Amino acid sequence: MDNQQKLIDEFMTVTEGDNQTAQEYLKKHSWKVVEAINDYFEWMINEEYCRNEKQQEEQEYNDEPDQKKAKVQHDDDRQKLIDEFMAVTEGDNQTAQEYLKKHSWKVVEAINDYFEWMHEEYCRNEKQQEEQEQESNDESVQKKAKVQQEDDDDDDDGNRNQQLRLFRHITYNIDSLNEQNLKIRIKAICKIIMDEKATIVFLQEVRNESEQIIRKNLSNHFEMFSGFIAHSTDYYTMTLVAKKSWIQIDNGQQIINFKDTRMGRNILRTDITIDNAKLCLLNTHLESTKEFSAIRQQQLAHLLRMFDSIDKQHTIIAAGDFNLRDKELAAIGGLPSNVQDAWLATGRRREVQYTWDMLRNDNLRYNDDDESGRQSSSGGDGQRQFKPRMRFDRVFVRCSVPSSQIDLVHFGLIGLQRLKPHVCFPSDHWGVITSYQIYPNSS
Repeated sequence: MDNQQKLIDEFMTVTEGDNQTAQEYLKKHSWKVVEAINDYFEWMINEEYCRNEKQQEEQEYNDEPDQKKAKVQHDDDRQKLIDEFMAVTEGDNQTAQEYLKKHSWKVVEAINDYFEWMHEEYCRNEKQQEEQEQESNDESVQKKAKVQQEDDDDDDDGNRNQQLRLFRHITYNIDSLNEQNLKIRIKAICKIIMDEKATIVFLQEVRNESEQIIRKNLSNHFEMFSGFIAHSTDYYTMTLVAKKSWIQIDNGQQIINFKDTRMGRNILRTDITIDNAKLCLLNTHLESTKEFSAIRQQQLAHLLRMFDSIDKQHTIIAAGDFNLRDKELAAIGGLPSNVQDAWLATGRRREVQYTWDMLRNDNLRYNDDDESGRQSSSGGDGQRQFKPRMRFDRVFVRCSVPSSQIDLVHFGLIGLQRLKPHVCFPSDHWGVITSYQIYPNSS
């Protein structure tokens, strides 16, 4: 009986299901816990999702015509959606209607699409400017172009007072501890950073070899700050900030050590100014594995307490590989009311929920003795493997006061494409990319 209770407890810990569900699945699989957990995850991912979709379709089909008309076409409701779109995007009425119609009057999807378009347009303009700068190799022409570009930047800054400044942030555990295909994977991550036109990048699990590759590929485009500490672990964090005329580095590198860390973990702080908006950047990698849950909670509480000591005129972006379970966040009282979880704040989109997802990412084979995924990429008993999905990597944002200068507008995942011919992903984690807008004339 004690053995069965242990299996029930293991099932509930991994799946966060209840006692009754645990017993049902374990009895179904003759008390083989891994098979029961696999079956439960498959049901959660496939059958429940499909059933919910089907129920929604049937509900829509069964709605009376006049009810549909009341839901979708009611003039007052539509006008509220148009007003909400215009308030968030500062677009006009015609643009609001175009995007809302395109997305069947789903306002969050319409706003996200609009900001994606704005960011792509902004990136195209930047690319054109870069290409123009490279057309001539004549030194005197280059000098003249440089002077002209500085003047243009000043003019652009004036124009941007009337427009939104958009910038992108990436946080990525690059898995340098796994040496398999390391050079190819890190080069691919550098390419992703460039392709995404990132402004700020947080990296975790950097080692000396991967740092050299990063500097070789990105040092012309980014200022780089390292969280490496001598006589500590050989892996660490790095923060990258784009070299742009509209970005000022106020405080490049401050390392705040966690007192009780067993793994050399810390917080790498960097303060910058984008246009006239001040940002405090906190890049961190909290303690790994289920065994160190208590220490991880202490580290998270320490990080959140730091927010109170940081000038309220700063917008804070705190992100990294938190190794966090939702129940651990709840155990310390949750997030403060003025702090946003980026995934939650942008609509909880299911397709971008999991950042360490062994159902989709097979770089590492899972060993149920260690939830960190820090195992070799081969071997193990195939009969005892299941595929967990975790939201380890998170982005927390605290807006500035008294007026919010910066708004979070989009959340997505990167690094989802396999690298050929090696058929691996850039990392065992997906990268997280978030987009922000800076309001004009904010002070």
